[in-house]
Amino acid sequence: MIFILFPQPFLILLAIIAAVRKVEKSKKYQFRNKKDEWIGLASAMTVLLLFSLLFFGAGLAFPSTIVFLCIITNFMAAAFSVVFHPLTISLYEANVFVKCKTKKDYFYKYIAIITTGINYHTQKLLRFMPLVINKFLAVLFVILLVWQLFGVFMIFGD
Repeated sequence: MIFILFPQPFLILLAIIAAVRKVEKSKKYQFRNKKDEWIGLASAMTVLLLFSLLFFGAGLAFPSTIVFLCIITNFMAAAFSVVFHPLTISLYEANVFVKCKTKKDYFYKYIAIITTGINYHTQKLLRFMPLVINKFLAVLFVILLVWQLFGVFMIFGD
């Protein structure tokens, strides 16, 4: 029952938003299979895996700490984007969709995708909503992320 209860609010919220959104030209993620990109991906995953070990203190097992880290970073970005909506979209696009030249660029690209990807796609859906509805749904999204944090803790915690 608990596995069914926690993802449902996200699906309902995103279905409502997607049903009324404007269609826009979307940007594509590209994986060029270059050596620098593989090194950037591997180093980003390693740093995130090591950083997620901080949540051992919360009583979570190792693989679930990664899920907890992704949700908590998306929560922080979503709370920030309630006030600074266009800035969060611009920051994500500046890290992900620009041409990467170095391993460090690829590292930041994959850190941004893993840590704030959910928030970016939700904020893009909210972009063309009227201001009052946009802010209401953005606050609802923040509340749902907190709900998900409790869900991860209840499912995977001690």
